Amino acid sequence: MSKKVLYIGDEDTYHLFDDVARRTESEIVPFYAVTKPAQEIINSALEDVYAMVILNVAEILSATEELSYIIKTIQSSVKTCFLIMAEGYSPKSSIIVEAAQNGVSYFMLTDVGAERNRIFVDALAGVKNVYDVLDRTKSEHAEEYENKQQAARNARANYNSISVAVASCMPRIGCTSTAIQLIKYLFYREKTACFLDFSGTGYTEKCAQYYNTDSEDYEHHRITLDGIDMYYDISAEIMSFIDLQNYDFLIYDMGNISDNPQKQTEFLQKKYRIIVTGNKPNENEALISMKNSIYKTKISYIYNFIPVADRESILEDVEATEGKCYFLPYMDEVFSLVKESVPLFNEIFLSELPVVPKEQAEEGKKKKKGFFKKRNKKGAENG
Repeated sequence: MSKKVLYIGDEDTYHLFDDVARRTESEIVPFYAVTKPAQEIINSALEDVYAMVILNVAEILSATEELSYIIKTIQSSVKTCFLIMAEGYSPKSSIIVEAAQNGVSYFMLTDVGAERNRIFVDALAGVKNVYDVLDRTKSEHAEEYENKQQAARNARANYNSISVAVASCMPRIGCTSTAIQLIKYLFYREKTACFLDFSGTGYTEKCAQYYNTDSEDYEHHRITLDGIDMYYDISAEIMSFIDLQNYDFLIYDMGNISDNPQKQTEFLQKKYRIIVTGNKPNENEALISMKNSIYKTKISYIYNFIPVADRESILEDVEATEGKCYFLPYMDEVFSLVKESVPLFNEIFLSELPVVPKEQAEEGKKKKKGFFKKRNKKGAENG
């Protein structure tokens, strides 16, 4: 069976790989992306299963300013060999360095046919050349990088964090709020946890812009807000760093996963799976549609803003799919634990946290410093 290779670029250049494709029993599938918007380019990589995705960044015209976003999104969404083609680009150009920092391991910067073919074959075989791109061929750099990778592997072997995916079937339904509330509950149970932002909304970066953070660590794409370590733009290298922190729980904010097969697959791979939803007609329709593609037992459904009178019928519907249904209490401050949510999370995580505290402390009621950063009054008046 031939291996499919997606070429994202111009109609006149994908034929450059015809010869090497035949010799490697590969089929080149072209997607002419010169005038396509960013989302269409991303969707092209998600429509099928490919042995390799080649993105010719020199031929993306309409979405030039979004190249980093396109590369990062595809790289984090598809479990395949992702190769950046950028003939004539310097290894130190910002787009190449950013791609490497976001976890891309395969690059084609040459315009020499034989060398281009060799890189094609090497990439299919899993031979990475990211060290060449980042000038890591010097022994001291390679050794330092390998030491970090080995430390991360040791951390994974000796300390297994528990993965929890929190997702929704549509936007703005409380997915992120539920994930943060869960972390506050885990803190209450004296466990460590962090927030991994895979929502695609830029929520964590916006928190850094508008809120008073405890600290900001740009090197590791992390901010700490009200005691919660929150990670964004998460590449393979950032995940290695996260592994080294030995958190008890990794809370993945998956955001809206409807109509996104790749995100749905990643959601189902986590040990604990939580869907946040509601009971309005459009919310019900979105949930039913998503259940058809992610049907699986041991999914917990958390409903927001549900009147008591409507809860019995919801329980019956969810139990019919062998899922578990819960109702999240109203919260007026997402970063404070709502004590009524403790029994809910106690039940979901009973096998991990079997001993329930006798006293359920009412946290978050103490006076806090304001979240929002102070405005520059002088600047505001002049603006």
